[in-house]
Amino acid sequence: MLDGEKKVCLPCEGFTIRETIDGYVWLIESIVAMAPGRKLCDIKFIIGDGIFAAETILTKLGIEDTCHVILDHHHLLSLDIGSWPKAFGLNLFSHLKEDLTSMVKSTSLTAYEQALESARATLRNHPDQKHAKYLERHIHSKRHLYANHIIQKFAGHLNFQGNAPSERNHCISVRHVQCQALAVQSTDVATREALKGLSSWGLEIYEKATRHSQRLHHRKNQDGFWTVDIIKQLVSILVLLLLRVKLI
Repeated sequence: MLDGEKKVCLPCEGFTIRETIDGYVWLIESIVAMAPGRKLCDIKFIIGDGIFAAETILTKLGIEDTCHVILDHHHLLSLDIGSWPKAFGLNLFSHLKEDLTSMVKSTSLTAYEQALESARATLRNHPDQKHAKYLERHIHSKRHLYANHIIQKFAGHLNFQGNAPSERNHCISVRHVQCQALAVQSTDVATREALKGLSSWGLEIYEKATRHSQRLHHRKNQDGFWTVDIIKQLVSILVLLLLRVKLI
């Protein structure tokens, strides 16, 4: 993929069961372990979405004094996935969007404060004051994570406004893995549907074929993991197809 300097770099994708801070900690520690020339203290920025807003990842990694978290602008402001539109609701956010965007894109403290005061004025007479509290507690108090006029003072920030390069690579990787996962899922669904049409005699043959296929082409790799060749699944599918033809 292309990095912030438009240079080709090698990304590292990690797939976890769910998105958690502990999962990100494990991924980062694994990357550092695979790169002996690097240390955790060499990491200067962690750029991502709202899950990093609490900055606990820096504490867990022990790099709170040497690294900054930067929140991706798209994940803050987007009507589709942005955390701020979700918090305020699309109707109220439409009245705040210009001010909140100015706070994010601010090039000076003055510009930021003017936008902040305008947003405060919009919420001052709103019947639900939870929105005003959200503005103070979750946006203004976290300005060091997203406001351009602050981020620009971080050495080596490369004018990052988010993690778009990694998101693009992430989408490609997820799509590649997802296609294979969906293929396996469709095979599993087809197998279960086929089983519904088997007689007790056919089901007995299928179970015998499955038990036999479990002994086929298992091998242990040098890394300690086992590999089962695709022939196992093909044997079961072939038996099912033959049974379906015979039953029909």
